[in-house]
Amino acid sequence: MVNEEALPIKIPDVLFQYCGGNAVEIFERRRIKSSIPSTLNDPFEWKPSVDEDVTPEQIWNTMTKLHRKSPLPKPPTRLVVAKMKSNIPDAAQRHQAQFGTDLEQHTRIICLSQRNDGILMWAHYADRHKGFVIGFRRELLRRNHPHSEFLKVHYGLQRPLVPHPYVAPPDKDQLITAVSEKSLEWKYEEEWRLLINVTHLRRDQDPANTNLYLPIPPEAIDQVIFGSRCSDPLVSRIETALESTPGFNRIRRFRARLDPKLFRILVEKL
Repeated sequence: MVNEEALPIKIPDVLFQYCGGNAVEIFERRRIKSSIPSTLNDPFEWKPSVDEDVTPEQIWNTMTKLHRKSPLPKPPTRLVVAKMKSNIPDAAQRHQAQFGTDLEQHTRIICLSQRNDGILMWAHYADRHKGFVIGFRRELLRRNHPHSEFLKVHYGLQRPLVPHPYVAPPDKDQLITAVSEKSLEWKYEEEWRLLINVTHLRRDQDPANTNLYLPIPPEAIDQVIFGSRCSDPLVSRIETALESTPGFNRIRRFRARLDPKLFRILVEKL
């Protein structure tokens, strides 16, 4: 029998972003706004649990190893280790609060979903079904940014665990888990996120706009889905942007409609 958990996770060819009316600039200016995790609506973003099960011997081994590699201002002593041991809870709390802040200095995320018909997603992120959804070809979205990475978000009850800073920094697997696990409450999002270095992002010409944007090639957009309540003026504005931008006129158009019998969204080609 095949162990499905051991199989590599396949990234969907097309990933979706739910948008309100203001996001028309994705078409008009060919860019996507990146997000700072600490400003998102989940207060647990990038705040993993810190392992406090640390022994004095582990601290001593870490300190002496660091000292041999790069001499510390003062050689480690058992007295210093004892003081550090008593400070483990406070240090863990500080590390938890600082973890995401440190990552945000060089990393932003773009939040996407593998589904385009989520009733709650349309309600929460597409202006109560009055907005639209964009389908991106994931490989073309990151084509010019080979060091960016798509991560599938996993959902659970326990916060991800990282080592205590007195012992070791998180390894790559622990780091990935820490930035891609969320509460079960968010499972309906079926989220994928693109992690991208800030050096690949661009600022707006307006100095008052502090957002960072990912430039996108026209061929990276596969489709647009107009919400079931999307107004005619918004549809017209999007159509104008698509027709006036080279490469955008081939983007497929869909409309979200309410199933007449079931509680579900139907996505129909126009």
